[in-house]
Amino acid sequence: MSVIDNTALLELFKHNPGGYHCCEYDVERGFPFVYISQCFLDVLGWTKEEIESEFSNSLRNMIHPDDIVENFSNKDMVFRLRGKDGYHWVIGITSDLEIDGKKYSCGTVSDISYFINNQNKLLEDTKIRTQAIQSLGEIYSTIHTIDIKNNFFTELSSIGMVKREIGNCGNAQDSLNYFVSWMVTEEDKKEVLDFVNLETLEERLGNKHIITQQYRVASADGVGWRQCHFIESERDADGRLAHVIFTTQSIHDNKIKELEAQEELKRSNEEYIKLLKEERQHSEIIGALANIFSTMYYADLREKIVQRIISHNHLDYTYGDKENAEAVIKHITENYVAKEYQANIYSFLELDTMNQRLRDKGALSYEFNDNNNIWCRVSLIPVNTDEEGNVVSVLAANRNISQEKEVIDTQKNIITALALPYEDTFVVNSATGEAVSYRMAKVVTDRFGQAFAIGNYEQNIAMYVERDVLEEDKHIFDEFRKLEDVNRLLNEKNTLTFNFRTFKGTYYQVLLVKPDVNRSEFVVGFKNVDDQIRRQLKINREVEIQREIIEGLGAEYFSILLVDIEKDKVKVFRSNGRHGSVIEEHCKNNDYIWSKSIDSDSTLISHDYRDSFARELSLENLSSKDDGFSFLFETRNGERISYFQARVAFVTNADGKKVAVVGTRDVDEMIKKEKKQEQELKDAYLAAEAANNAKTSFLFNMSHDIRTPMNAIIGLTELIEKNIDDKEKVLDYLSKIKNSNQFLLSLINNVLEMARIESGKERLDESLINIYEFLETLYQLMFEQIRKKHITFRHEIDIIHENIFADDTKMREILLNLLSNAVKYTADGGRIKLTIRETPSDKPGISYYEAIVEDNGIGMSKDFLPHIFEDFSREKTSTESKVSGTGLGMPIVKRLVDLMKGEIRVESELGVGSRFIISIPHRIALENEAVKQDYEIEYDEE
Repeated sequence: MSVIDNTALLELFKHNPGGYHCCEYDVERGFPFVYISQCFLDVLGWTKEEIESEFSNSLRNMIHPDDIVENFSNKDMVFRLRGKDGYHWVIGITSDLEIDGKKYSCGTVSDISYFINNQNKLLEDTKIRTQAIQSLGEIYSTIHTIDIKNNFFTELSSIGMVKREIGNCGNAQDSLNYFVSWMVTEEDKKEVLDFVNLETLEERLGNKHIITQQYRVASADGVGWRQCHFIESERDADGRLAHVIFTTQSIHDNKIKELEAQEELKRSNEEYIKLLKEERQHSEIIGALANIFSTMYYADLREKIVQRIISHNHLDYTYGDKENAEAVIKHITENYVAKEYQANIYSFLELDTMNQRLRDKGALSYEFNDNNNIWCRVSLIPVNTDEEGNVVSVLAANRNISQEKEVIDTQKNIITALALPYEDTFVVNSATGEAVSYRMAKVVTDRFGQAFAIGNYEQNIAMYVERDVLEEDKHIFDEFRKLEDVNRLLNEKNTLTFNFRTFKGTYYQVLLVKPDVNRSEFVVGFKNVDDQIRRQLKINREVEIQREIIEGLGAEYFSILLVDIEKDKVKVFRSNGRHGSVIEEHCKNNDYIWSKSIDSDSTLISHDYRDSFARELSLENLSSKDDGFSFLFETRNGERISYFQARVAFVTNADGKKVAVVGTRDVDEMIKKEKKQEQELKDAYLAAEAANNAKTSFLFNMSHDIRTPMNAIIGLTELIEKNIDDKEKVLDYLSKIKNSNQFLLSLINNVLEMARIESGKERLDESLINIYEFLETLYQLMFEQIRKKHITFRHEIDIIHENIFADDTKMREILLNLLSNAVKYTADGGRIKLTIRETPSDKPGISYYEAIVEDNGIGMSKDFLPHIFEDFSREKTSTESKVSGTGLGMPIVKRLVDLMKGEIRVESELGVGSRFIISIPHRIALENEAVKQDYEIEYDEE
């Protein structure tokens, strides 16, 4: 895979609408942001600092509670994001990304609040429909409908100067041509005139439904960037284009930011490439790179002396003109190189092997951290060679590359994140046709194999069209099959896009971009746009039945009132259900006088909401506002509290006077659900915070206990290397290494056991077992440990049923852990007792089996007993108690007992001993006579 130029990629992604974001894939922390584009901020009205303070930098905190999902992995979603002015409906397309082993969720959002909010606000009154159409003026400067067949245009919304120049209806083509001649700068007129040509519009639209053209306009403030659109509106019975919508809008700010970003990236790229070339030109290193390298030394490999050439720091005062090379290397390494890199620096600067390494590879470089955590690159460059080709002198140069690494890493991560919306991306050499994959979806690999990853453009396109493109859409690729045709088209216009359908009927978009006319490659991107196109088709269908939708939307509001602000009168437009009847009766009782209805409405509203209710709906407030608004209020009927929302919109009546439309709907369930979810979120946050603290403590202890045996193994291995000929010492060291290995293996096994239990995947595997046979196996496993320490072991069995159903493996693990600990912490010659008892339960066929393990060992303090089942808990270190342990045995026992629905108790006293009591319910297989055994086993030294 070749490295892709930043400018090319940004050119590719700038055509994707909406804002970008990149989040850590961390469900517990609510997907914290690591990157937010400016467009994302512009859509919602926040700054990065406000998102940090208001939402704790969390994507989930910005999502409407009703729309939250726990899994953002590779999803296309429609949901609400919190903006400064309220919630915005957006379309989100997310994809997963893994960088350096860490998972991220990246994607785009496009604001569709207009479409959804206007649907929810529409009323059946035609004046409200007109207001909704006019509100498009906030997005588009001009909106015209064009009758293609009759060449006639009608203005829906436009800025004053456009309406003044071309009027609000008339000959469509003449008006469009006049619009171009009047508004568009000379350098863009030809392209825009071709774009507004209605005779070729149907052919250019094709299956796209919408086409766009950017252009510049001249004004008193200078040249500004704008764009216009043709949007397919209706076709006639023969399928011919009948009506389109022509719109214009300003894109100046975004265009300027885009051009500035491109220039900045291009400049950054050029500077970086220049530095790389200068570094390779070692013949000019002394004169040209004095400001780049912090230090530079000339080294004579035969005499093993160095001479300082460049030094911009304290090394000037340390060394003279000529010094012993090995002494200089030792001093610099020990005093200025971070410890973890010192061994590698010694190897890299090793004088005896430097000649051979330079003969094999030419110039050499190595990157490391110094003591100040600054990234550096030291390079060895041959200067002189003898007749046999041996290097006799070199330049050793060092420079600070921290900023360079940071820029490269940051650009790489952002570029990778921005590339996510494109499933397949290729860079094609425009001269040879060689295509190199930058990103390729798994489905493409499965269908075409690696031949499609690196191959020829024409062969790849032919293969793709033949196997994947719907038969009816194959002709779309005709003008893009040949390399020479693509080069010609990209020379005319550096960006080409078209849509097609796969054999499965899925819509895809192809984007071809040539970022720079002087470059010899172009970029090809394939992107799934099925949801967007089908969503647009759905919107088009919804527009055709707009009146039916408007009538249906009114059902959401049980009361709709029309308030004549000047006359202080109210008219009941809609009154549904019990709540609607109450409001209608209230207005009637107050003679349909609005101010009187509001003032006397206090009996219906909860005390805490009365003042704000009257203030929001007062004639003074309604007169002062032009934009619609909404607010919540609360009613109380005895102990029952209910929540409602009032929505106020403004329309103009036939006399040109402003009328307020007041709709009321029941939001009781939604508000109470939000309050419940808010509390649940707070509870979940507290739980997540506690889990995070537990995880941090676990990892801290885990790392400490792993490092201890690992350090021992490393230290003993070095001693073996130094004493390889001393067999006795080597065997002793190997024995200690074996002990450390066993401890480390035990720790890892215990950690894995803990992880398996806590993952919830651990299940009981019960089978029929005989308790006496089970205990006999247990004694055999413990025999050798007990014998070695001359411990007196005694057991007592008092049971009725010897055959039970139990998980043999987990029961053995519990008792082995307890008995092993008893042996471990009991001195030689001590005593251990195991007692097994059966007690009845209140459930038929179930008995409780109690196991008691007692010893007279070192015991535990009362302060430590509450912590015995915590991960890695040990009252004393292995050094103090002379007993090694991982601190995970007891937590595993506790979790296994819990898994079996049992209980465990501990009694202990320092210097006296410990007593563990376990009680677990088991299903009885069959009944037997009572059996009681009580005997003592003593082990001799033999």
